[in-house]
Amino acid sequence: METKTKGFSSTKAGSKVKESKETIKKLELLGVIGLNGKVKNGLCLHPDDEHLVFPLGSTIVVKHITESKQFFLQEGGHNQEVSCLAMSKYGTYLASGQHAVMGFKAPIVIWNMETCEAMHKLTLHKGLVQDISISDNEKFVVSLGGCDDNNIVVWDIESGEAVCGASSANQTTMTVSWIEGRNDMLISAGKNNNARIWTFDYAQRKLTPHDISLGKERRNFISCKSSIDTNTVWLGTTSGDVFAVNIEAKMLKASGPVNRKKNLFGRGIISMIKTEKFMPGHIVIGAGDGHVAMINCSTMKVVRKLKVKGGASSLALNAAGDHFFVGTTTGMTYLVALEDFDYELRSTCNYNAINDISFPAGYSELFATCSNDIRIWNAKERDELLRIEVPNLKCLCVYIAPDGKSIVTGWEDGKIRAFKPKSGKLIFCINDAHRDGVTGISMTSDSKRIISGGAQGNVRIWKVTRQTQSMVASMKVKRA
Repeated sequence: METKTKGFSSTKAGSKVKESKETIKKLELLGVIGLNGKVKNGLCLHPDDEHLVFPLGSTIVVKHITESKQFFLQEGGHNQEVSCLAMSKYGTYLASGQHAVMGFKAPIVIWNMETCEAMHKLTLHKGLVQDISISDNEKFVVSLGGCDDNNIVVWDIESGEAVCGASSANQTTMTVSWIEGRNDMLISAGKNNNARIWTFDYAQRKLTPHDISLGKERRNFISCKSSIDTNTVWLGTTSGDVFAVNIEAKMLKASGPVNRKKNLFGRGIISMIKTEKFMPGHIVIGAGDGHVAMINCSTMKVVRKLKVKGGASSLALNAAGDHFFVGTTTGMTYLVALEDFDYELRSTCNYNAINDISFPAGYSELFATCSNDIRIWNAKERDELLRIEVPNLKCLCVYIAPDGKSIVTGWEDGKIRAFKPKSGKLIFCINDAHRDGVTGISMTSDSKRIISGGAQGNVRIWKVTRQTQSMVASMKVKRA
């Protein structure tokens, strides 16, 4: 006797849903504008000096520096937001970790950068992969779990298997890295003076910790960088100073920068790079308040500095060693000359939620977005053409007039503002258009009337000219 299964899957509707899911094609990603600057050290420069690699959501973007070419690491990759990124010394591999729902495992993906394919998906950490690093010989990856995990694991890149692991410390660990030039030594650091040097024995599959003596100093560490001669490790703190640690003695030997009142770096030292070929003997630090500074390793004095918009979350030195890229928490990238700190803005993006997007009528090469400001973008080149800001106000909606002569916008202060599309100058402003903010806006095909919607359900029609703006009708959606 045949048994009949009950439930939605056995019905005709269920079978149709299953068939439709199988036939649905994925949208192909053509291009992106922006980067997730909140990922620490998330902006990486490939050793070929031609491509920048950075995360954006669950996608990893590979972008050509001089051309508007982009391709994406997605297939077999992440299903949640990328949390950390590391490029191997010779650019053969890329390792990336992600966030996960609490209690679930957060995978690490090893990418082959020659084929741009995922090699391995490694799962041991729970909740979050906090930090990741690849050894100089490109054979091993070390990963650090988040505060719910707090374990350090060493992986074999070739086989994709875990070699060994250990609890990082009793206190929360924030960063881990291989010591440059050493494939058998690691550095980890975190909260409440948690700083350790680890020796890695591949034959014995063992990690051995050695605590670093910091004397009377008490700090929380969030970044680390080692010197090429393997004698010194620099630790960046949340209080804005840098500790220099002797690797052999495992002791603090210096801290800086000197004259802290003059050189105060707020919100911590997030990122660091070591100068090599050009101006050796210095480190460059990126702070959470936007300061980027060069510090002399011998005197711990600040040689030069500049300030960018947003926190300097990533620093990436080029192959020649004379320029470096800065990635910020506001999604901007800068190119800075090491010699004099002369810099140029290379790319921008919206760094808060985008509330609305508008294309001109019959034209797809340009579009406008609104967030804390209004921006006009070139869709083909993915460059910002114009930015319009109203201090301390958020734009909730935007619409490009059909005649192309104005950009009408709605704001959280209840006003409708129209701007010139080329200069961004204000054309007119309708005060008190809606009491609790203008949440929706459009125009008639002749560009002579504006239709606006408010947070309370009001819909209003405005007759507008350059000199006068008057309300023609007001309607309200009745709510039960």
